[in-house]
Formats: sequence, C-alpha cells, structure tokens
Amino acid sequence: MIAANTALAGWAAERDLPVLFRNHSASKVAPPRDVLLHDLDLAFTARSDARLAALQQRTLRAAEYAPFMGGHWGLNLPGYLHGTSPLRRYADLVVQRIILSHLDKTASPYSADELHAVAQALNDGARQDREAESESRKSVTHSRTRRAAADDSADYSRLDSAAFHAILKRGCKEQIAGPSLVDEAARRAADQKLTSLEQQLVLLVAGGAGWEPARVACLQAIAASPETAVSVLSVHAQVNGCELPEFTVEARGKGHDAAFRAQASWTSGDDQVTGAERSASTKKGARHQAALSLLARLADLPDPSRDLAAWGRTEAAPAAKALPPAEDRSPVSVLNELEQTRVITSLKYGMSSDGPGHQMVFSCTAHAEMGGQSLSATASATKKATAKAHAADGLLTQIRAAHTESHA
Repeated sequence: MIAANTALAGWAAERDLPVLFRNHSASKVAPPRDVLLHDLDLAFTARSDARLAALQQRTLRAAEYAPFMGGHWGLNLPGYLHGTSPLRRYADLVVQRIILSHLDKTASPYSADELHAVAQALNDGARQDREAESESRKSVTHSRTRRAAADDSADYSRLDSAAFHAILKRGCKEQIAGPSLVDEAARRAADQKLTSLEQQLVLLVAGGAGWEPARVACLQAIAASPETAVSVLSVHAQVNGCELPEFTVEARGKGHDAAFRAQASWTSGDDQVTGAERSASTKKGARHQAALSLLARLADLPDPSRDLAAWGRTEAAPAAKALPPAEDRSPVSVLNELEQTRVITSLKYGMSSDGPGHQMVFSCTAHAEMGGQSLSATASATKKATAKAHAADGLLTQIRAAHTESHA
C-alpha cells in the first residue's frame, strides 16, 4: 500500500497534476531522526504508552491533506498520498477521480479552490475525530481513577508516584474520600512523599470531614519543613491564575539581635486572605512561618506557625535561647526551630542506604554545633523519613542533655 501510494504521488508530481497529497512534517523542536528512533525503540521496549504519547507530542505534527506535495517526514518519503482505498477514505476517491480524468484527457472534476476546500474539510474532520477520541480516553481514564479512589479495600502503597497522583487528583477534585485513599495520602504526607501540587490538592481542593486526617497530616508535614509552604502557595496561585502571594517584611536590630517580621497575603478577585505576622532571626525564616500561617488559613486548619524570635525586645534575646517544649511535635521541626533561634548551628543530615531494592535500609546522621560542641546521632529504618525522624530525635536528646548540663 505504501509503495503504491508513493508511486502514485511520484506519477502525479512528474505530470504536475494537483491531487490531494498526504503531507507530514516534524515540529521545529523535533530531535534528529536517529535520536527519535532510539527514543522510540526505548518506548516500545518498555511498552510505555506514556513515553510514546510524550514523543508524539514533542516531535510530530498530525499529517494533513493539501493540493501540493510537501513530503512525508514520518515515512521518510519525498511524496505520498492516499489513493488505494476509495471504499475507506474519501481522499482516495478524490485522487482516483482526478487521475482517471487525466487519463481520459478531460478536465479535472475539482477546481483549485474546490480541491483546497476538500483538503481543509478532511483536515478539520480528522482534527475533530482526534479531539473526540482524546476526550473519550480522558473520560475512560477518569472513570477508572474515580472507581479506584472510592475503593475502600484498595492497597495504594505499592503504586508509583505517577499512578498514585492520578487517583489522588481525581479523589480530591471530586471529593471522593475513600478511607484507603485518605489513609495513604496521610501516610505519604507524613513521609514527605507528596509533591507541592499534591499538597495543594489535599489542603486546598479536597474538602469534607472524610479528608480531614490527610489534610491535618499534610499541614503537619509542611510545618516540619516550613520552606515548602511557599512552594504550595505558588502552585495554588498558578493553578487558579492569580498573582503570587505577597509578603511584607520588616527588620529590626543588628547582628545577633536582628529580628525579622513577615506577613503573607493572597488575593483572588475581590477576596483577600492574610496570615498572621510571624518573626524569626532570619528573613527566610520569617517568610516561611508567614507562608505557613497563610496556608493554614486558606485551608481553614489550626495555624501551626510560630514566632521564632522576639520582636523589638533586644533585652529578651537570652530567653530565645531556651529550648522549645516538645508538644508532641516532630523532632525535625523542633531542630529547625532551634537553628532558627540560633540555639544550634550547622544543622545538617547525611543519608546512606544498604541492601537490595526490596529490603533497602536507610541510615541517617543528624549533626549540629552547640556552644562549641559537635553533636550527632545516627538511626536506621526501612524508610528515609523514619530514619531522619529517629536521628533527629536522638540529636534532640543530646541537645537537651547538653543544655541541661550547661545550665546546671
């Protein structure tokens, strides 16, 4: 079929005969042909529909009919047309009518304008068919993920990040609070395995009492790493087509007595939501706590943000050195606060792993400097987040002991 259609295209071109050619071109950002063939081989070997779809989207345009010969990039041919199956395609019927009239030495049944109009109509119809097929696939995918989100007995722990994201997105957008889905979302949030977009979905899209455990767990995880609050707010603004949140920052004092106060607000149309004012000994620390406060208000959850420095009371600076109470908080969060208030410095974590993939063991070492002392603690677990939490707890125990000894 390809050989016959290629021969017909060449025959028409030799006689300067306008027919409906089938033209295909690569996009301007398409890689060289050998690179594309290599990527296609990988996609077919992996049997990945997602890879194939991504390749098609970034490299190829849809083939179109036109009354001129533009070549076919996909088939690597100088000219191509559809002329072998008039029972299946209208374009083949048009081509055969023109060829037969030429052989009969009669005028073409189509003027130049009519041939152009036929090509345009066929291209428009093909585009509508592609769009309808795409919508149908989306509908099928949504139905599948909708059923998965509502499955109370499902085990989502084995899903990779992409598969879980699809189900979580559908569950949040359609308020499907399947207990299994909510539990898995809460677990991944506690393990710091949710992306900023997924955190935005859980906190600011999902609603209802069923989602409450996941929403609380998500906000607690962000409170343990408050710098992520800024990323979640940025995603929320982009998704809603709004301006990024605004921050006002004020500074007082110098050197070790310096303090910064920040407040964040988010505007959508005529509505504006403002978080609480929060202070810290660094500008970033104040912004992070202010962003966390704003995020809590947008999510209508209790505000876990804190003031990490005295504001405008330099004489109270020594009090800032007191260790914060645990209050059932994450040890990672407490250590972050201790560094913000300069009780400790040079806080860092080192992570290593050992064992096969299905039995991986992670070892985390938490290190900090305090009053000229170098303190560290190491812990191991089958999950990175758990190892980090245990190492942080061990380091926090050492810090409390050293603090008690220095004040004895």
